[in-house]
Amino acid sequence: MNPVCVTCQIELKTSCTGALLIEIRNVPNHIEQQFYRAWYAEIFQCPKCKHEVDIHFARTTFLEHFEPQAVNRLELEKSKAKRVVINNER
Repeated sequence: MNPVCVTCQIELKTSCTGALLIEIRNVPNHIEQQFYRAWYAEIFQCPKCKHEVDIHFARTTFLEHFEPQAVNRLELEKSKAKRVVINNER
């Protein structure tokens, strides 16, 4: 069973499988935001209002900021991904 759009009360449809979700975070005493972790997930969209929701995450991230070569690996994954979604962790 797919999720339902709260506004339209219509079942959401899968718009992308294997989307790369990148979480970024604000770092104290830094102006820029930094990469925190990355997941693969599915993106669902309401056919009426076009609102999107990213769900069906893996149980764990596949890449985190503290791992060796994390930034290089992230760039490689971004180049291969069907879609990239940036999420600001708060």
